[in-house]
Amino acid sequence: MTRNVPISIDDELLAEIDRVAERTKESRSAVMRRAIREGLSLAESGGGDALKLDGETSRDVEIACKEAEVSRAKFLIEAIRAGTQATYYRLMRDKWIRAQDKNPKDAEAESMIQALEHSMMTEDPMGRELRAAIRQRGAALTRFHDLLIHVPEAWRRYELVEKLAGQRKVAGAYAVVWGAGLSTDEIEWQIRMTDKHGASANWPEKEIKAHDKAREREDHSHRNKVGNALHGVLYPEK
Repeated sequence: MTRNVPISIDDELLAEIDRVAERTKESRSAVMRRAIREGLSLAESGGGDALKLDGETSRDVEIACKEAEVSRAKFLIEAIRAGTQATYYRLMRDKWIRAQDKNPKDAEAESMIQALEHSMMTEDPMGRELRAAIRQRGAALTRFHDLLIHVPEAWRRYELVEKLAGQRKVAGAYAVVWGAGLSTDEIEWQIRMTDKHGASANWPEKEIKAHDKAREREDHSHRNKVGNALHGVLYPEK
């Protein structure tokens, strides 16, 4: 149920409401209702922190909230929480640099700058995440190289994937092969077809259909083998 509630607004505030209404293409009443609704939590807490974002930042936050499926308040709180320490270190470092500029011989300023730089490297949350990501990448590369060196099948697949990706790139086709779900046999077949006929658009339909049928038979045979193996595990003969 909608009710009319009398409220007094000075000319300056009314002009601000009209400006927002014109920019957002909303009615004056809609802007006022939204402002009251979003401001109630601040009024209830007796004030609080109000953050006004510029248009570009506000759009970035809106997009991020939609993708992450979180509210604006939660996103902004998480952003502030993650960046508070880094911002503190940067501002304090700037403060001590200014002190050092005033007095180049200020030993305390030099000591504080070094301490803050060390803290930024070791305690900053973003820095910790970056170092963790670099360590994880290094560990993944170590495992990857180990498999390539010690597992001949892995090295062969690596060579085949890179070759097919190169062929597709030359043909101007979709060049992503890693993680595309192609078996090694399928990659070998596509390489042979490309060597023989060129781009996939030129592959004979007869050969494609014959290959698809053969692959279906192999998939069916594999599923039967897996099914029989599972049956033997679940229902062993007495």
